[in-house]
Amino acid sequence: MTSIELLRRNDKFAFTIGVAFIIISEYMFLCQLQWVKLWYSVFAIGLYVVRYQIYHADKMHYFLIDFCYFMNLVLIFHLYFYPNSVVLFQLCFSLCTGPIAFAVVAWRNSCVFHSLDKMTSGVVHLFPPLVVFCLRWYPRETTGGALEPPEAASVARVWAIPFAVYVYWQGCYILKTGLVDKWHMHSEPDLWTSARWFSRHPTSKGVFFRIINSCGTDEWDWRINRNLAAGQMLFTAVILSPMWLMYRYKAVHIAYLAFVFFVWFKNGAGYYIDVFSRKYQEELAELAGDQSAAAHRPPRRAGPGG
Repeated sequence: MTSIELLRRNDKFAFTIGVAFIIISEYMFLCQLQWVKLWYSVFAIGLYVVRYQIYHADKMHYFLIDFCYFMNLVLIFHLYFYPNSVVLFQLCFSLCTGPIAFAVVAWRNSCVFHSLDKMTSGVVHLFPPLVVFCLRWYPRETTGGALEPPEAASVARVWAIPFAVYVYWQGCYILKTGLVDKWHMHSEPDLWTSARWFSRHPTSKGVFFRIINSCGTDEWDWRINRNLAAGQMLFTAVILSPMWLMYRYKAVHIAYLAFVFFVWFKNGAGYYIDVFSRKYQEELAELAGDQSAAAHRPPRRAGPGG
């Protein structure tokens, strides 16, 4: 089997697995709510472990302490250790439905069925809001009656406390990357963090990029980390503001999630049509060129030792 045939076969297989995963997940969330907790936690933890292996090899593992991963762990903690805690549920509801879900729109996540990396990002950002949707509107079916969420939530429960938790995480993140691991970061300039990504990665662009780097693109300039933290906190504060509507009105909640999924699928369609088709043909042409060069290369003459 040639390299081109192997690449095509692997991508077809991965695409099929990705589509099957979406279909089975839809079945779980619509018809088997009692299995939602297990289905989510198995894939969230499993894909996190796989991503750690890949990202560590690419020196991108500092991304795995970003807020989205933190909230996945908080949600799993809630599901298995304090499933009857209303305070913890409302915290997870606001942060998973708000900044975690809307990150799909803000960071242009896309549904690319044959890409493990992009499908993992989909699980990280879209499974938590789906889980808390089930917990909010179908708690008996999802938790077996362990959780009884009230019909309304105070501003403190769905905005102030979640925002305080976000600020706490942001402070810990800055201490970790800017103080605790400062010399480690200096000694390995090819390690990637959010600040480094926004200050020097070639794909970073747009309004947010210009705001963060308004003082220059030196990643060690404290103003870049200040701008990044301030921008993320402003984003979180704004996105958390309508969470009381999502919590109170099911129709609003459904419309919001439908919009997020529409953007996810639309971005995936754009990737397949505008990016993937061109890159795939380039990759196949490169493989064909390598094979052609190998076929016309004269055989290597054996040395004295055979």
